[in-house]
Amino acid sequence: MAHKVHPKSFRIKGTEDWNIRGFYGKKMPQFLEEDFLIKDFLRTKLKEASVANIEIEHSANKLNIIIDTARPGLIIGRGGNGIDVLRIEIEKKVAKQIKNKSKREYKIEIREVKNPWISAALIAQMAAQQIEKRNTIQTGFKKIH
Repeated sequence: MAHKVHPKSFRIKGTEDWNIRGFYGKKMPQFLEEDFLIKDFLRTKLKEASVANIEIEHSANKLNIIIDTARPGLIIGRGGNGIDVLRIEIEKKVAKQIKNKSKREYKIEIREVKNPWISAALIAQMAAQQIEKRNTIQTGFKKIH
C-alpha cells in the first residue's frame, strides 16, 4: 500500500520565514517605516554587492541587520571599516527621516552566500547587471547575444 499525498500540499506557496522579526508594541507604524527605509537604503547603496536577502531583528534598544551577500568583501571593505561607515549612514538616514527620540544601537552582520547559483535573486541581479553593461548573458549551456 502506498501513502497518498493530498494534492493541496503541492499548491502551498511560501514556506520561508519572515525577513523582519521582533516585538513592535505600540510603536508599530514607526518601526515599520524605519524597516522600510533601512531596506530601501541598503538595496540602493549595495546594488553592486550582490545582496540576496536583508533581515531585520528588533530587540528592546537594539536593531540587528543581517545582510546575505555573495560578495561580502565589497561591503566590509579594507580593514573592516565599511560596516562602520554603513552603520553611521543608516543611523543618520533614520534619524533624519523619522523623529526617533529613543536611541537605538544598530548592529550589522554580514553572511556570505556560499553558492550564488542557488539563489534566484542573485541570478536575476547578475543577469540585470550584465544587460545594463551590454555584455552577453552567460548561461550554463550557451551564450545569449
